[in-house]
Amino acid sequence: MILRAVVGIALTVVILAFAGKRLWFLISLARAGKPAVGRTSDAPKRVEAEATEVLGQRKLLKWTIPGLAHVFAFWGFLVLGLTILEAYGALFWSDFGVPVIGTWPVVGFLEDLFGVLVLVGIAIFAVIRLTNNPAKDGRQSRFFGSHTRGAWLILFMIFLVVFTLFWYRGAQSALGNLPFESGAFFSDWVGSLMSGLSETTLEWIETTGIWAQIAVIVCFLLIVLHSKHLHIGAAPVNVYTSRRPNALGPLLPIYYDGAPVNFEDPPDDATFGKGHIAEFTWKNYVDFMACTECGRCQSQCPAWNTGKPLSPKLMMMNLRDTMFAQAPYLMAAGGKHPGLGELHEEALASVGAEVKEQVERPFIGPRAGSDHSADDGYTFDGHRTTGPELPIIDEDALWACTTCGACVNQCPVDIEHIDHFVDMRRNQVMIATEFPSELNGLFKNLETKGNPWGMNTSGRTDWITEVDFDVRVFGMDGEEILSTFYDKITYRRTGDHWRIPFDVERFKGLKAVNDLVDADTGYGNALNVERTVRLLERAGASAIQLEDQDFPKRCGHLDDKTLIPAMEMAGKIKAAVDARQSRDTLIIARTDAVAVEGFDSAVERVAIYREAGADMLFIEAPRERGELARVVESVGKGLPLMANMVEGGKTPIVPAHELEKIGFSFVIFPGGIVRAIARAAQDFYATLHAQGTTDAFRDRMFDFNALNDLIGTPETLERGKWYADYKPGKN
Repeated sequence: MILRAVVGIALTVVILAFAGKRLWFLISLARAGKPAVGRTSDAPKRVEAEATEVLGQRKLLKWTIPGLAHVFAFWGFLVLGLTILEAYGALFWSDFGVPVIGTWPVVGFLEDLFGVLVLVGIAIFAVIRLTNNPAKDGRQSRFFGSHTRGAWLILFMIFLVVFTLFWYRGAQSALGNLPFESGAFFSDWVGSLMSGLSETTLEWIETTGIWAQIAVIVCFLLIVLHSKHLHIGAAPVNVYTSRRPNALGPLLPIYYDGAPVNFEDPPDDATFGKGHIAEFTWKNYVDFMACTECGRCQSQCPAWNTGKPLSPKLMMMNLRDTMFAQAPYLMAAGGKHPGLGELHEEALASVGAEVKEQVERPFIGPRAGSDHSADDGYTFDGHRTTGPELPIIDEDALWACTTCGACVNQCPVDIEHIDHFVDMRRNQVMIATEFPSELNGLFKNLETKGNPWGMNTSGRTDWITEVDFDVRVFGMDGEEILSTFYDKITYRRTGDHWRIPFDVERFKGLKAVNDLVDADTGYGNALNVERTVRLLERAGASAIQLEDQDFPKRCGHLDDKTLIPAMEMAGKIKAAVDARQSRDTLIIARTDAVAVEGFDSAVERVAIYREAGADMLFIEAPRERGELARVVESVGKGLPLMANMVEGGKTPIVPAHELEKIGFSFVIFPGGIVRAIARAAQDFYATLHAQGTTDAFRDRMFDFNALNDLIGTPETLERGKWYADYKPGKN
């Protein structure tokens, strides 16, 4: 017994030392990833996922036969965990049994039953591998590109675990050392085959069987930690930290330093998306470690099945292999990789030449012309064409993804393929500005029209009239959005007649329309309008108003105005819409026709401007409150309407809340602050002239200190002092 114990413990200690070193390496590597947000919140749902997807094998059982084989193997290893305890106990006590339950016949029966079921599972897996042979079937096999030799090694190791188990348990049964009086049916059957052997022989068979069992188990652990079967440990962690309820919902926002990027004021050093393996999060790294290379995602991918180079499985393998190849750099950088094409210089200096070459490889780019490029560089058995000049991620494969989510739906370990693909695409578009030329038109249409087809806002709901069922439109029930900006109060009402279901978020998303620019006539013809819009938008305008007066133009509340033809103005509106770079830049079409051609002509004109693509309509200078109501009744059937309140102008002053009730969406009080300041200045100078002092005006003034506080003078002086005292190295 002493020899048995010494050899068994020695085997365990030596091999577990190597396994422990590898496990610590994997944990350190995962911790080197960037922060991941919200991956442990809502613990009850995550525990439920562990119960259904890990213990219950729910996603694996979508494919019945391979699912059952995996259930046999998975639950077999859970139950056979007891036999590992029994093997170590047998190093010291020949008839050792697990405390409390160790002699129960049902325990012996379950151990033998699941041992047999594991063998059945192995046989099923072997048949599946043989009938889906990538060497014969090529891309049609879901195992194309997987490391098939490693898979056969793992099946053989699982077989050895069960073989050595029944080897020593059969000898124990023949010796009468099994802790169970009955129940261990297969062990007893193996023992019956040894019944003619001497006691000494049986003891040596038992001892060598225990040593073999322990050696196989700890070697199996070591192999798992160095192979794709790392998923045995990584998958439960990945499932627990996965997106809940699943990763098929909305795309994640772009994160930087563990927080969503505020695109209205993004950090100067923010990296958008993923342009290097060091820019992925720790959860992404666990994703890569969890991949089993089973090929379920690949078998369902429409890109792969139509001859494209994209396989979700191969993409995960690319990222996983790159993570391991660059691991020394990743761990040395400790999650502080700077991004934006820069590398962590201290970390890079600490690694060898081979790792440095991997770190400096292009991450995304063309692989066309290289060996096996049609298959993402892979041969059927998992070997990939590589080299320092070849990018890790094939741009053709990356852009072949349709984001349908079939891969995420099929993955048994909850890998979030789409999030990875989209983040890499984001980096290509927003940082590298490298993307297929076919997308240029799409991006332009998205920016200028809010849709990939270039459809004008006025026609966005035309399809509703072509369907034979009701379509609910936001605003039909009177939903409204209210915003207040500086000296302008803006009401955006989505009433019964404002039918823009796709543009609601656009109006919600405008944090300010305080940069509304009155561009007069656009300063010329349609070509001049194009240039005007581009310049104003570049300067920060979020809304641009254009009017149909002829040159020289006048204030809308003065007499003797002249107009250009309506169709000429429509061309200028179309030019403005086409010239803007962002769909969030509003084009407001104004007509001064009320005073020149009459109210009916004004209504006809704005209808034409609406068809030209205007985002908002503005009939200038209605002459009475009733005409304001007529504006809404006549033209408020497609776009928001703007009103202009000029103190002393031709239109009666109506409070903003009443204009909202009438149906206006946007109201401005232009020049009001100038008129107020002019009146205050007149009173100030009159008082100063009459009294020779400003004392009587002091309650309507800021004093010296109050004005400085308002405009930030103390902070400015402090900043100047900091620069005056600056020394190199000072932060």
